[in-house]
This record gives sequence, C-alpha cells and structure tokens, in this order.
Amino acid sequence: MQPVLAAALYLMSTLGPHAVDLADKVRESDLHSARRAQGLRRVGPRNRVPVRALSEILAEYTRTCTALPMLEDHYISKRLAKGWAEDDPLLPVAMGSVARRAGLSQFCHP
Repeated sequence: MQPVLAAALYLMSTLGPHAVDLADKVRESDLHSARRAQGLRRVGPRNRVPVRALSEILAEYTRTCTALPMLEDHYISKRLAKGWAEDDPLLPVAMGSVARRAGLSQFCHP
C-alpha cells in the first residue's frame, strides 16, 4: 500500500496546486459567461431570429476566409443521438458561438 500512497501524495503535491488554480479560472470564466449571457436573448419558435446580424457575421467569416467554429466529436455524437442528420452541413458547426456573436444566448430548436 505504501507505493500507492507515495504516488498519490506525489501527484497531489505536484498537480494539486495547478488543479486548484485551473478550477478557479474555470469558475471565473463561467461567472463571466453567465453575467454576459444575462443581457442576451434566447431565440425559440416564438422569437424572431436577427437575420441581419447573422448575415453580417457569416459575411465576415466569408470575407476573412475564417472557418466557422467547430464542435468536438462528443458534441457531434450528442447531436446525432438527438436526431440530427449525418449529412447536415451544420452538424459540426458550433452554432452557440455564432449565436453569441449575434447577441443571442443560444438557438433553441426542436
């Protein structure tokens, strides 16, 4: 048992302070995002999508030849599990990032 305890103590003393610092940074980021999102509105079936703002943002991506923000594979898997079509061109796009740039908290869709 002593080698396991020694390894655990070493890892905690080496990585522990960094993990605490990282957790604090994540918490700060979450609070900042929550405060920023309070002023944003959510678009659902009853609200209108700000077409002009979205068109301008997408035109900027086109003009600067910048790729749209993409999702990680595990988020794509979740979308597929929720019924997204595999050939949907928006499947890998991080629509939340685009929505926030347009002043929305997120898109609500069935």
